[in-house]
Amino acid sequence: MYPLPKSIIFDLDGTMLNTIADLAASCNHALSELGQPTHPTDAYFYFVGNGITTLARRILPENARTPGNITRCVSLISDHYDHSWHNKTTVYPGIKELLHSLQAKDIAINVLSNKNETTVQKMVAYFLGDFHFQYTFGAVSDFAKKPDPGRALYLAQKLSLAPSEIMFIGDSKVDMQTAGNAGMISVGVTWGFRSRQELIDHDAHIIIDSPMDFWQEID
Repeated sequence: MYPLPKSIIFDLDGTMLNTIADLAASCNHALSELGQPTHPTDAYFYFVGNGITTLARRILPENARTPGNITRCVSLISDHYDHSWHNKTTVYPGIKELLHSLQAKDIAINVLSNKNETTVQKMVAYFLGDFHFQYTFGAVSDFAKKPDPGRALYLAQKLSLAPSEIMFIGDSKVDMQTAGNAGMISVGVTWGFRSRQELIDHDAHIIIDSPMDFWQEID
């Protein structure tokens, strides 16, 4: 059991929002435009998580991963996703209930994603606009992407909290590593893009199978 945190940082994709279908559609559009083979939607569970440049590199065939192709692929994905991010994306069941319960206890909630920050803020406003997020952060040039702890620690500083007073909730090793690197309590969720075993292998302090299970782990 863990004490009630002062604040929580949520990952976005695979944690609060099921974005995989829209991500896969944009990536497959880019691959088709480049004359490359596409992938089934389920394959994208393991392609995403480290930002768009890494995503583009992963989805291209090994012999097509030239700097020019990667740059073009990133541009094609971004252009398509800018118009389609809300087509099939949904909020995971139970997320809104968890957010309501956290705000009822005056726990500051935040988002930290490796997705472009403008897109993150747009998506949070669209899908979760009923909630007040203290900070909504995505990828920016001033900070390295997760699992680098820089942005998470910056967020802790902005909140005037010690990292140990913050829980980091996410669905992948990237999130567990970020929490570990920042000295935060890691909460792995099994409803997202990655497996329970991945969360175990990357030292999740807590693992939950549905959002409201969070409260079973709090003293």
